[in-house]
Amino acid sequence: MKTITVVFFVLICISTSAQSLNGKWFMINRSGLIEFTISNDSAKSCKLTPELVQKPQSEQKYAIEKIVALSDRTLVIRKPEKKPELFSASVIIDINQPKYFQTAWNVRDTTFANIDELVAFHKKDIRKLFGYYAFSEDYLRKVQQLKQLPDMTLEEFRQFIITYKEKLQAVSADAEKYASYLSGFSLNMQIISQSLLDIGFNPIQNSGSVDIIFEKYMDDPSLQDLIPQSGRKKSRKPR
Repeated sequence: MKTITVVFFVLICISTSAQSLNGKWFMINRSGLIEFTISNDSAKSCKLTPELVQKPQSEQKYAIEKIVALSDRTLVIRKPEKKPELFSASVIIDINQPKYFQTAWNVRDTTFANIDELVAFHKKDIRKLFGYYAFSEDYLRKVQQLKQLPDMTLEEFRQFIITYKEKLQAVSADAEKYASYLSGFSLNMQIISQSLLDIGFNPIQNSGSVDIIFEKYMDDPSLQDLIPQSGRKKSRKPR
């Protein structure tokens, strides 16, 4: 089963040179952000509140065995904590320096006796990968200056729902397949954030701030074609 540690570990490096990634990076989750800092010889992560205050006892540090860049992904290879005699890989995709990259979640959680076998396995994997965004510190500041969620109009909310449903449909098959270790709440928050960014809104949100805008527009009659009445009774925001 993938753990939060594995997800954090993915964020350490994009290339064999950590020098190019020195600084802070941020990933959205449902209760705030995950901040991780890269220096020349180490990487660490910690959880932040929505107000960007570090949560107690959340700091972790990581080591890597090797970074391998393939045509469609970069492998961050490590030794699993519980099986240090084996090798596993976390995967980085959609690298857009210096703005962001994504950590793939629909990758097979496999271990191998050596690195060559692990790399060969990923070379044969030609599936489309989906990921969670990690923003650079500078880009985080820029996206925070986009339109603010409380100012969203009804028409903009409609466009948001359309975008959200399209993204959800694109990943639904893989989300069901990897449900055994994938957090549905975290994935849903990522899809919400990515949808907001696509339509020009600040994606740095949490469950509480998203609930407010759903409470505002959820029951509007003009949205019946997008949000059936049965769905409204079950949830105040899309699942």
